[in-house]
Amino acid sequence: MQRYFDEILSSPDDEPQGPHDLAEPWLSCSIKITGDVAFAESQIQAFEIVREERNQLVHHFLPYWQPDSPENLILASDYLDKQREKILPVWEHLKSVAGTMHQARKMQARYMASDEFTQQLELLWLQQSPLIQLFCDIAMQIGRSDGWACLAHAGKLVHMQLADDVAQMNAAYGHHSFKKMLIASNLFEIWDKALPHGGSRTFYRIRPDHN
Repeated sequence: MQRYFDEILSSPDDEPQGPHDLAEPWLSCSIKITGDVAFAESQIQAFEIVREERNQLVHHFLPYWQPDSPENLILASDYLDKQREKILPVWEHLKSVAGTMHQARKMQARYMASDEFTQQLELLWLQQSPLIQLFCDIAMQIGRSDGWACLAHAGKLVHMQLADDVAQMNAAYGHHSFKKMLIASNLFEIWDKALPHGGSRTFYRIRPDHN
């Protein structure tokens, strides 16, 4: 009962907390029932009635059970019928919650088996990678006043700090170049500035909606 109140009837603003040593993407899901204070109090009272009736049944029903006495059997049956009426609303409520959770799990399983989920998970994995996070930090540290940073300069710094990650970049994320990886992350704007004597120099900056 306490877990039901804490985990399902708790505030929708109480998000599950991830591991304290979180170092990579972490997913969680939860189902919550929202309502005002009066609703929560009515739920608590209803569950307390179930607890009391359960205790009555376990600890005090035996004297009612007298198979040799039809009259006492009728009294026992009446007792159980009245108890059933008391706890039936909570039973129906819990059955509804369980049905909703079952449907939610089925929907979640379908989504997690879809191509869309795979793409979103791969994007999240890339965005939270040490390489992308370092490119974000470098852009904020060496970027110009307008936010643009030289990709070649940033790439040298990344090579110095995360040489092993750079060596495994293609195997881990499927990209051969920093430019392609930054574009795929959807976190950056890319600008190829033409040079006076031909060629171009690539600049990048964090998208305004991701600052």
